Amino acid sequence: MKGRVLALDEVAGRPAAALIIDGRLEELAIDPADDTPLPGAIFRAVADRPVKGQGGIFVKLPTGTGFLRQISGVAPGQRLLVHSNHAFPS
Repeated sequence: MKGRVLALDEVAGRPAAALIIDGRLEELAIDPADDTPLPGAIFRAVADRPVKGQGGIFVKLPTGTGFLRQISGVAPGQRLLVHSNHAFPS
């Protein structure tokens, strides 16, 4: 089978998605049983306070706070979309 197929269904009552490319399973995503954010999640954030010595800024997230490194031109109070690339502590 050639082409790309995105299959949506449920696994154990949780939403799931599978990406199949040329007949091979490339990606499988299943929502966690709880509300724990997964690496790769995208959040709405609000810039909080800059940290000049670190060259970054703290942001307020729905799950707490975060830190963005090497960012410039962001003012406190500005709304942002941020991507998590690390696992959150449980």
